[in-house]
Amino acid sequence: DLAKQGAQVITTAGCQACHSINGVAAMIGKVGPNLTHVASRAQIASGLLDFNAANVRAWISNPPGVKPGSMMPKLPLTPDQIDALVAYLTTLK
Repeated sequence: DLAKQGAQVITTAGCQACHSINGVAAMIGKVGPNLTHVASRAQIASGLLDFNAANVRAWISNPPGVKPGSMMPKLPLTPDQIDALVAYLTTLK
């Protein structure tokens, strides 16, 4: 299941250094937003993008390219990892 793969990717790809998700022990970052209910949000990227799979994909793929000056770095993720992260994040309601 792609969302389950995303749950694994998010705890090993560097996301955990900045983000937290309630109930996920590896996700205890304090710098970035808490992602516990990210799929319930109307917008992401500080209100720059509407929350939908295409925008989540664009944001994860290249945050500084979407929002110059973003503190979120462009991580060396494969397209498969990004697909998995998008599938997982869109389940977090």
